[in-house]
Amino acid sequence: MLSASSLLCAVLFLTGNPCDPVHTLDQVTKSVHNEMAGEHWYAVRFQDRTIGSLRESRANSSSGEYVLNRSLRFSLMRHRVTHVNERIVFSSKFPYPLLEADQETTVTHLGHRSASRRSLPVVATSDTQRSELSYLDSVAFHPRLIANRDRIETRSIDFVNARSSTNVWWVSRTNRNGSNLTLTSDDGSTSHVVSSRGIPSHTHMSGRISMSALDGPLDQPWRDDEYVFETGDISVPVNEVIADHHRLITLTLRLHAEEVTKKLWEPIADRDGYIKIDRRSLDPRNEHHSETTFPRVERPTNSSVTQLIRELEIDRSATYGNVARLVHSLHEQIEYEDIPYSSPVDETLHRKTGDCTEFADIVEAVATVLGWDSRIKTGLAYHSPSQTFRPHAWNEIAIDEHWISADASWGQFPADASHVPFPRENTLALLAQASSMRFEVVDHQYSVD
Repeated sequence: MLSASSLLCAVLFLTGNPCDPVHTLDQVTKSVHNEMAGEHWYAVRFQDRTIGSLRESRANSSSGEYVLNRSLRFSLMRHRVTHVNERIVFSSKFPYPLLEADQETTVTHLGHRSASRRSLPVVATSDTQRSELSYLDSVAFHPRLIANRDRIETRSIDFVNARSSTNVWWVSRTNRNGSNLTLTSDDGSTSHVVSSRGIPSHTHMSGRISMSALDGPLDQPWRDDEYVFETGDISVPVNEVIADHHRLITLTLRLHAEEVTKKLWEPIADRDGYIKIDRRSLDPRNEHHSETTFPRVERPTNSSVTQLIRELEIDRSATYGNVARLVHSLHEQIEYEDIPYSSPVDETLHRKTGDCTEFADIVEAVATVLGWDSRIKTGLAYHSPSQTFRPHAWNEIAIDEHWISADASWGQFPADASHVPFPRENTLALLAQASSMRFEVVDHQYSVD
């Protein structure tokens, strides 16, 4: 790949401009940064429903850095709001090394908050590699940087895998002077309509996800009477019946789907689309991906959660014995019942009924009160009545520096291998494309009773 200076130098040569690599690159990039600076808002839509908003801001700091901030806020179910903040910083002076990239995801659910933090390790070994990192998506879309090319390469931040990745875009122009551009990704999954300032005005992604520029903030970006996760039936068929799936300790599935959908599964699937779940393989803590649960809303000492902890005689140690007692007791005390909307933990414990979401919320509430490290997982799990994989929620508890899966709704600790977690970041897109997916059972292994 060309270095940043060589790349822009070639572009300027094609447009008839002289090329003093360092000086010209500085001047052009400063001009582009100034034109793209400011705050920009977008409405985010999924399946023709407005589900959230995105705010982007770009600015040169007084310390000589160029800062790109993104803030995405969306809601897919009643009483649950997800907020994703990203901050990407690189030097505004040649060779424009990437300095830092951080992401924080906060989920607010029924007044409770949990957060996931990720950072990209900047480990470039040369100035050339660092300069390549600075040509990020949505910064390199300015017509002056694209010039007359029909194909460009940019780099984006992949927070899931803690790395940067190369993106290829094909350029088409809607008028002769090239001020309005359409950029389409090489796999066809994403397209941007870009204004003369280099700011995307419309974005279309696979799975019927889109974004449109707004004049200002969108205070309430979703409708209270319509939520994506509470309408319709989402399931993924499988080629054969999985008998006694509660006893699975390993399960290997092959994903059959379009290449765009397969790409979404890359964090947990191999290049041939094989997904292997092994409940014996423990997920260690990742220093670049930490998850923290914030203190929940204060509860009185006689709350139902505190009472439950006393009844079960669970102490503050996150041990196999304590977690197993919690999981199995909840499974016995609460009857599984599909609930149309998420209900508060106290209400669920009083009603003694709930679905997987309610079970996961109770485990999370208990873990928070006791100070355990925990997180709610979402994904697909085998559903015997329909013989398909359907959306499901469960928990993971940190024990001895490893995450252990726990499914109170099924009374399992650890949870069986039919639990297929969604890759982080891709839940919405995967659910949107569930109808075009199917699984093939390749291999499985049962526990010995």
